[in-house]
Amino acid sequence: MRSLLLVLLTIASIAFATSVAFAQPGGGRGMDPEKQITELIAQLDITAEQEEAFREVMLQISEIRMGAMRQGGGRGGDGNSAQSEERTRPNREEMMARQAEMQAQEEELLATVLDAAQVEKYRELQQARMAEMMERRNR
Repeated sequence: MRSLLLVLLTIASIAFATSVAFAQPGGGRGMDPEKQITELIAQLDITAEQEEAFREVMLQISEIRMGAMRQGGGRGGDGNSAQSEERTRPNREEMMARQAEMQAQEEELLATVLDAAQVEKYRELQQARMAEMMERRNR
């Protein structure tokens, strides 16, 4: 009986790990941050003079995004209580306002390093990325 339980637990663990991996964009082959930055450097035609400062700004942007994720979309408390989640969950307008504020903050940081055309291109790339994420979400 114990060995059967162990086999079932192992199978369940493998199935869960596989489903989590394939739920990630790219079938579990998530893009690492360095690769994303390298691609942005190419897409935005970042010069050698801009590269170091651009990498620093991208690190700051990453920290901003992680901070927003840690806030849990505006949930109060520990996020475990369904009642507290229901009471503090931001509505669509609030979430859109937060997203716009975060985007403005990112672009402000980028403007210290990039020229106007590069910032515009970054905006376009981010909008395309967001549209792709929404499309995947709606499937």
